[in-house]
Amino acid sequence: MTGNRLRNLILFVYGMEEVVHAPLDSLRILQAAIDVANSDAGSLVQFSIPDGIVTGTSGCPQGSSAGLGAKEVCDQYYQHNIKAVFGPICFEDMRLIEPVIDEWGISQFSFWTDFSLTRHIPEIIEMSRRGFLNIAYNLRAICTALGWDDVALFICMDCYEDSINYRIDSIRDTLEELNVRTLYLGEMNKTISRTELAQMMVLMKKTARVFITFLGVDPELNILFAQAMADAKLSSDEYIAVYMLHYQNYDTATVPWGTSAATRKLFMNSVLVYNDFPTSYTTAIGQLELSKANEEQQLYYLQLYEAVQIYAYALNALPEVTGDASYDGEAVAGVLRSNQIQGPFGSVFFNNNTMRLSGFVPFYVTNDSVSQLANIVVGPDPSCNDTIYEDTAMACYTLLANTSILADVGAKFPQDVPPCGFTGELCDQTSTVIIIAAVMTAIIICIVTILAIRKMRSGETASMPWAIPVQMVKLVDVESSQIGSQQLSIHSIQQQLEDKSAEKKAKESLKSRQLATIDQAYVVVESYSLKEKLVFSRHEMHWLYLIKQISHDNLNPFMGLCFDRSQHLFVMWSHCFRWKNNSVISTLDGAPIIANSELHYYAPEIRKGLKTLMYTNRMDAIQLSPKQGQAGDLYGFGMILFEILYRKKVASIDDAIVSEEDNLILCEQAEAQVPLYPTIPESDDVHPDLLGLMHKCWGAAETRPDTNLARKITDATLKMSGSLVDQMIKNLEQYTNNLENLVKERTGQLEEEQKKAEALLSELLPKTVADELKVGRRVDPKTYKAATILYSDIVGFTSLCSESQPMEVVNLLSGMFQRFDQIISVHNCYKIETIGDAYMVASGVPIPSKTDHVRDIASVALQQREFLYDFEIPHRPGQFLHCRWGFNTGPVFTGVVGISAPRYCVFGGTGVGTLLTYWLDGVEELLQSSRDSYKAISAMVEAQV
Repeated sequence: MTGNRLRNLILFVYGMEEVVHAPLDSLRILQAAIDVANSDAGSLVQFSIPDGIVTGTSGCPQGSSAGLGAKEVCDQYYQHNIKAVFGPICFEDMRLIEPVIDEWGISQFSFWTDFSLTRHIPEIIEMSRRGFLNIAYNLRAICTALGWDDVALFICMDCYEDSINYRIDSIRDTLEELNVRTLYLGEMNKTISRTELAQMMVLMKKTARVFITFLGVDPELNILFAQAMADAKLSSDEYIAVYMLHYQNYDTATVPWGTSAATRKLFMNSVLVYNDFPTSYTTAIGQLELSKANEEQQLYYLQLYEAVQIYAYALNALPEVTGDASYDGEAVAGVLRSNQIQGPFGSVFFNNNTMRLSGFVPFYVTNDSVSQLANIVVGPDPSCNDTIYEDTAMACYTLLANTSILADVGAKFPQDVPPCGFTGELCDQTSTVIIIAAVMTAIIICIVTILAIRKMRSGETASMPWAIPVQMVKLVDVESSQIGSQQLSIHSIQQQLEDKSAEKKAKESLKSRQLATIDQAYVVVESYSLKEKLVFSRHEMHWLYLIKQISHDNLNPFMGLCFDRSQHLFVMWSHCFRWKNNSVISTLDGAPIIANSELHYYAPEIRKGLKTLMYTNRMDAIQLSPKQGQAGDLYGFGMILFEILYRKKVASIDDAIVSEEDNLILCEQAEAQVPLYPTIPESDDVHPDLLGLMHKCWGAAETRPDTNLARKITDATLKMSGSLVDQMIKNLEQYTNNLENLVKERTGQLEEEQKKAEALLSELLPKTVADELKVGRRVDPKTYKAATILYSDIVGFTSLCSESQPMEVVNLLSGMFQRFDQIISVHNCYKIETIGDAYMVASGVPIPSKTDHVRDIASVALQQREFLYDFEIPHRPGQFLHCRWGFNTGPVFTGVVGISAPRYCVFGGTGVGTLLTYWLDGVEELLQSSRDSYKAISAMVEAQV
């Protein structure tokens, strides 16, 4: 029967002239679909093609012209009140028109390009087998069958005609909703290199194992991806690639490797996913006369035909389903939602979002064959959650992979994630954590122990600054090292020892001692043998601490003790090179010890007491009160003041009377030579107050002055300018001036040696090359278009050497080559090398010249020959040398060879090939020239004439 007519049916086919043979084919297919719908006797709606239907023939516009298809839809809607839209096929048009479809409430059949909005629009019916949702559902089915939950996506952004970036985002979001996570998204383009792609894979190999690729239909990019996986050393046992070829049917001609067996090996253990057409499509292609179209064109026309038929079915079903004949788009979609429709080419399944579900065909590549991996079919989805419609009586469909044929394939697919995860996060790490914790605890305990020991030692060091570790003591051999000059460059010490007499005195003063260094400070070391381990009491340690703290201008500081060695004790004092007595003053139980025989300035009362104790063998009973010690010190001060004022000793004592084995506080024989009251020479240069001070110091103990009075008298009479600090600064200034003179002297010597080195370097290398090497610049090889090389040798040199002594041969060559060197020095020539009697000279390198190099070489050869006319063999008077010469002109290249002993070398046929021929064929006493050299000389002569 005849029902209502649809007022306007509009089809947009923008940009399909490259897909369809002619835009009119779209109208033909549309008309064929309408004819079939109208021929149905039970149809409640009759269709016709209205005027104003639009088919695009100018492609999908870009830039500012994009969206023309969306504009046409709006014009048709507002001018003709259309109720349905088939298309558009341009992605930009689709993106613009989607938001207003819901507002208008009309139906939209996306039979080619799918929508990309994240929210569902109920008026849109997705008919494309290539839609992103259909792709996502197929991928979910494959991943579920193979046990994969985590994948990585690789997308070529310019390999598809439409905007793949929107589609990929939708695919990724849909996969996430279907519980397949995308761990990595790699974007690339057609121009990516194999190395860059391999580097990308290396970076993500610890992120994912399953790579799903969208690389278009160009097989070269798929081959490049497989090569990059091999370069990144991604084993097929752990990694797998899934190549999405959903734009194609499977055929031996559509596999990426074509017929290449070598390339096929790259795709071993990978998965190829094809969009195989149903069998009914093959029959329809013939019926609709589409056999001349390619696969993509055929899919386009067939899906358009199906869309019109499905729309007719939905319109006819509306009164039955909804109870009215409304053409509302949402009502039309409600008929198709979660339903199985019998279309013109078989069953068409829609999910709860009115998206067509159509299974792809995955294939597995082995060494022998390409086998189908699974059947992807439509089935009920038990996990479906309808959030749009309240009606739950309809089924909820999804795509499922029938894995019954997996066993026949016999493939072993890798896991998407390692058993313990990429970083071990999935495994129980309790034992590992316990081991690490135990190791860390042990390390912390060791560190705390070491810090505690260091702290204890630092505390001991703070309270025992006089305890010096044996590692810090560096003994100095006076005989061989000039008192340590090889260890420490102390200029003042060296100056002191330059004088032989000072050196002799220093060595004599060290007869019973050793010289050492502690932290670059010179000390005098007295060594004592120990019979048992040395232990100090608190009282003794306190006294050692006090002695260490004593500091005075006229005292050599006590440095400390070293008793780390069980057999020896080292007592160390700071060494002063400027004290002419070179002695050390120490104490034992509060009594002074002056072991050096040159100092026996004990006061008379102390001498008497020491003698008494020596005779009674009670030396350990030495006790001096502070008042007695101060009186004895003033007596010694008077003796020292005498020596300072009169520049001579109080008494000359023969050291022979003191045995080195004696370890006595007082040597009776030496003490007898020291007068108790020295005789004062007559002199008007000494101040009377100083004379009076000396007499008082030598008087009775109770009449001796105190230290304050002695200091006041010496400060007032000696008229010392400035304090000790002033004197030190003055000495430092003098030392600085001496140092400047020394630096100036050493700098002059250095410059002289540098000139000699530069002169020697100039003899070994050309000056320009030597200058470059001296400043550290690299000398690159250089080519010269024209240069002349000269070879010369002595005729009969071998026989001459066999009859001569070695030194005679050396003298002969030295005399001849010295003259040869003088000759080339006045010409623009450079001696390359001498080997035995062979002498090689080059001109035109490293300083290039156009023609002068031939003239210079010829002049050198002539002057060498002239020199040899009068050159007698030194050890054979009356016998002369005979040489032969050969030179050639041509291009050469030069370079510096070697690092430790660099040589400037010349390379090229000019000096090795042609020249060698002319040289060896030459006649003695004659100059052999090549043709090129002869031409160059002739040209110069003609130019001068």
